[in-house]
Amino acid sequence: MTTFGHGRRVAIIAGVRTPFARSGTALKDYTAIELGRFAVAELVQRTNLDGALVDLLVFGRVEQAVMAPNIAREVSLLPHFPKTRQA
Repeated sequence: MTTFGHGRRVAIIAGVRTPFARSGTALKDYTAIELGRFAVAELVQRTNLDGALVDLLVFGRVEQAVMAPNIAREVSLLPHFPKTRQA
C-alpha cells in the first residue's frame, strides 16, 4: 500500500468520471472546473464521505487551463471540503 507524507497510508475508496462526449457537443457549456466539481460532488454523495476526512485532493486533465492552472484547488473549493484542504 502506498504511503503519503509522514508515512500515512493512502486509500482510494471509489472513483467517478465525467461522461465521454465529443468536443463542442453535449458538454460544451461546462468548464473543466464545473465538470470536476460535478464529479467530486457525486463521489462524496455516493460514498457518504465526510469531506473533513480528506487530506489531499488530486485532480488531472488532458490540458492545463490558462485561467485555472490548479484545477484541483478550484474543485476543492466545494462546500464539502474545508478551505484549507491541500489540493
